[in-house]
Amino acid sequence: MASLSKSKIITHRQCPKLLWLQINRPELIEISAATQVRFDEGNKVGDIARQNYPGGVFIETLNRAEAIAQTKEAVTKRQTIFEGAFFEENVMIRADLLFPEKDGYRLVEVKSSTGVKSYHVDDVTVQSWVMEKSGCSPTSMTLAYINNKFIYQGDGNYEGLFTEADLSNQVKPNMSQVQSWVDAAEKTLASPVEPAIAPGEQCTDPFTCDFIDYCSPPEEGVEYPVEILPYGKAIASELRGDGYKDLREVPADRLSNPKHLKVHAATLSGNAILEPEAISQIQALPYPRYYLDFETIGFAVPIWTGTRPYMQLPFQWSCHIEQSDGSMTHKEFLDLSGND
Repeated sequence: MASLSKSKIITHRQCPKLLWLQINRPELIEISAATQVRFDEGNKVGDIARQNYPGGVFIETLNRAEAIAQTKEAVTKRQTIFEGAFFEENVMIRADLLFPEKDGYRLVEVKSSTGVKSYHVDDVTVQSWVMEKSGCSPTSMTLAYINNKFIYQGDGNYEGLFTEADLSNQVKPNMSQVQSWVDAAEKTLASPVEPAIAPGEQCTDPFTCDFIDYCSPPEEGVEYPVEILPYGKAIASELRGDGYKDLREVPADRLSNPKHLKVHAATLSGNAILEPEAISQIQALPYPRYYLDFETIGFAVPIWTGTRPYMQLPFQWSCHIEQSDGSMTHKEFLDLSGND
């Protein structure tokens, strides 16, 4: 059986079927643009974290045996270690940052989020468990996450980009559970049969599954699934439980939210609902009328002077200008330079 990794164990905790499909049906993976951006941002964040601590040893090789040997050598020399490699109980981990202390090493896991999430604790717990098994128990376990108040000065200095949270008191009590997590993941992967797990909240929590289209194909005869109700996860689940699949089948008295009732009415009639009051307000607007749309981007690691992490920065706009005679002109801008 192939070895496990920290990410595989965390994936299994989200959904055993997800891990099984990743290993056995990789051709079905559909990596969204948003997922790819998250990967890329995570890599940038890791680069900056290492930059903030010069003098460390970067275990860059992807060869397992070489990485483990280099890590052991760095531990012997009491060096700061980046991407330290440990392999125990068929589980491979790479620790983002390891800082030597009097009695061992302080483990720091780096994340591109702006706060501590529950799955981060599991993440650090798996790393700490493997390190302990290898004889290099971390003295403390810390999560470094993005400080969204940090303002970049444009000088290449990212000191202050990260905020640290000590997770030791949350991680240590959970370490005894990791063996059961490993056993469960190995059992799933040992099976030749795809786990029979129905779509649910695990499909998007904490991450949207790469196999969501495979697991939730369009239902025959269901053109308007009840899930189209805006912010209607709870009512959609309730309706599904009562046997309703298509919104057109749902009696109006099953809905109470005004927005849901509008969506329901429009779905039944097949016509858009145009509010008279909205029409009168728009007709009262003076000319010329400007219809502006714009797009923004937000970097985890800011690249322009005076900007913050994840600050939404416009890079494109489109504006239609309507005159009183009904004529329309269009202005637009799209930045292709990469400059501020």
